[in-house]
Amino acid sequence: MLEEELKLPRAGIERTLELLAEGATIPFLARYRKEQTGGLDEVQLQAIKTRSEELAELESRRKTIVESIASQGMLTDELLGRLLGTLSKTELEDLYLPYKPKRRTKAMIARERGLEPLADLLWEQTDTLTGTRESVAAAFVSEEKEVPDVEAAWQGARDIVAERVSEQAEIRATLRAQALEQGVQRSAVVEDDKGADLNERLKYKDYFEFEEPVAKLPSHRILALRRGEKEGHLRIALEVDRDTALGRVRGHVVKNSKAALVADLEKALTDSYDRLLRSSIEVDVRLSLKERADKEAIRVFTENLRHLLLASPLGGKRTLALDPGFRTGCKVVVLDATGRLLEQTVVYPHEPQRQVDVAKKSAGPPGPKARD
Repeated sequence: MLEEELKLPRAGIERTLELLAEGATIPFLARYRKEQTGGLDEVQLQAIKTRSEELAELESRRKTIVESIASQGMLTDELLGRLLGTLSKTELEDLYLPYKPKRRTKAMIARERGLEPLADLLWEQTDTLTGTRESVAAAFVSEEKEVPDVEAAWQGARDIVAERVSEQAEIRATLRAQALEQGVQRSAVVEDDKGADLNERLKYKDYFEFEEPVAKLPSHRILALRRGEKEGHLRIALEVDRDTALGRVRGHVVKNSKAALVADLEKALTDSYDRLLRSSIEVDVRLSLKERADKEAIRVFTENLRHLLLASPLGGKRTLALDPGFRTGCKVVVLDATGRLLEQTVVYPHEPQRQVDVAKKSAGPPGPKARD
């Protein structure tokens, strides 16, 4: 799995994981265990470590989810296959959502009142009913179960359908994709932010009336918006075209546009999006944006640090750097006055190689530049 994903040799990955399990650190492996890891550098070693930890966490969560669903007696072969086949934590949680213990919801109350058969009628989308809409629901009216009339019965059925829709992994995935591709991030100043320090507040003046497509939002703006919101200066919101989103939901659920109860089904879909899906998807997208921004920020900081470390160590002077080593050889590097790499090699003047002549030949006679 890691071999295909990271495009690295299998033997090097396996040995790296073994050494990490024994307590070795990334710098230690990169410096002293190159022959065992196949010459992997620090970046490749860190990628192996990070992704293996993510997969281990995913496997632990997968095991917990499978056990939870199995304990409810609802684990089917198809569901198990989907749970075992995904490598996405988001998809795993989406699949688990219908079986996840939750607080008391409208749909749960409706099921307790015996209204699930009505919800099934909406879900099945049959062309005809055995009776009228009112007569079908009349059998579920009960003062004892707090279903006072026909409309209350249908409302409970719609609540159940709305929750079913919100728990469909495919629907959540398509709405999440829409938000990331077409959504717009907006922010506004918090008007009643009177107790805040003016200078602190003005740091976010560029975002007092701001909007930008999510797909083009750079990492530094994402992080700035989150800081402004956390500090109480900004109010941010993700806007997605509602009609397009409802169209995507209908495309997944409505199979018969001429069904006898299609009007009730449409109401349930609208309620599902407005009450359950929209806010949930916004949370998912904001977390995704934060993860994207964090990764980009780390990349930028890493690149800046790399340039600092590679800067000319002695100002405007040419430099010959030597890193002594016995078993792995002596590393020799020549830098110009700006810190640019001119030449690098490895020589083995010590035992057991004792390649003194090769070392001298590699160094060569001192030239005019070297004498400078």
